[in-house]
Amino acid sequence: MKRITIAGLILLVVLAVAAPVVTGSLTRSSWGQMTDEFNRGAASAAVLENLEYDRGYLSTEVLSKLTLDAPELEEPVDVFLRSRIAHGLTSARIETRLDEGRHQAALSFFDQDKPVLISHAHWNGDFESNLMVPGVDRQKEGMTFRWAPLDADFAVSDSGESASIHSSWAGLEVTQGANFLRLGQVSVAEDMSRLVGEVWTGEVAFSVAELSANLAGSGRFSVEDATLLARTVEEGDGRLKNQMDIGVAAVEANGQSFSDIQMRFVAENFDIEATNQVLLAANRLNGISRDASAAEQAAQHLELFSSMMDAVRTLMAHGLAVGIPTMVVNAPGGAAELEFHFAHPELDAAGRAAMGSIFQHSTGGLSLKVPASMLEQLPVAFQQRLFQLYQQGVLLEKDGIFLLNVDLEGMTLNVNGQPIPVPPLI
Repeated sequence: MKRITIAGLILLVVLAVAAPVVTGSLTRSSWGQMTDEFNRGAASAAVLENLEYDRGYLSTEVLSKLTLDAPELEEPVDVFLRSRIAHGLTSARIETRLDEGRHQAALSFFDQDKPVLISHAHWNGDFESNLMVPGVDRQKEGMTFRWAPLDADFAVSDSGESASIHSSWAGLEVTQGANFLRLGQVSVAEDMSRLVGEVWTGEVAFSVAELSANLAGSGRFSVEDATLLARTVEEGDGRLKNQMDIGVAAVEANGQSFSDIQMRFVAENFDIEATNQVLLAANRLNGISRDASAAEQAAQHLELFSSMMDAVRTLMAHGLAVGIPTMVVNAPGGAAELEFHFAHPELDAAGRAAMGSIFQHSTGGLSLKVPASMLEQLPVAFQQRLFQLYQQGVLLEKDGIFLLNVDLEGMTLNVNGQPIPVPPLI
């Protein structure tokens, strides 16, 4: 019995000594995989590069560079991050902060507490992170800046096949004289599981209690109680369904007000594998290098766009339906209503081979009703454009309501009774 006890103690000691080494080795491998996965998912919009990886027995220091290269940025932005990884028995604790030597100006904006990302990576592949950004209250030269503390949780499990994001933020407020910008009570909840490749199922919920501003030259606008709920599920037989509901309690802009805005978008009967091919093609299209010459970019863009259109034709050939069964916008002058639907039948092998245009076998329709009294509240330029459409017969008027009815059948659009050929989209 004593021998067993001593042997057990020796084994525990060996495990305790060896565990940080094993954890460090697993963490190094997982860190590389995480970096590769991030770069694949972000395409060229963001690139993560590990500049230094100094591995020790109980801990590791990593210096990384995150390059943001989104199209809306005039030039790439580099963010340098320092991570300290503590090797535990069955997991690693990772503390990531902005590199102080390179981001002194940004860090000086905060008081004693600085933004930090605390993560835990486990042997089984699970990964949890918590981002904490401290609150800021600054007053300088007549300007007040208030940023509420931000706390966000991220988790990846099932070897990267499941992911979740949960965050609730009180928002921010910037004021200077009569000018102000307010963002209040932002909530995000996302729970997703990978179905195949780039296709995920799950639910996303997003809400903003207030977004308002009064800016010189732009006037005042406000949005109250905006919500979005999206759900993607597998219908069976290799098909997907997505439903998204958007609601806004009130919108005010340039003295005009709208209320109780509701919209539902539905996409159903999407072939899963074909959807994955479209998403992969779209990712490749977004990943065109900005370092290439204009001619090279144009050639890549043409080739990838052609590839994506082939994927879209394949997707539609498997049959699908999308639509907006409900969209209502209320205003003092009345309520505007919109309905839209579009469908493509599933084709057999011969039909898919002969398919030239994505609209060749499509059907659809659109119905729009807008009270004339509501149009009077819109900007003058918009009113003039609508009047031109009315003169051209695109819009009809009946009993004080402007009407637009569009039907799609094959390669022909019927707009308020007027047939219009659809240009082939090859």
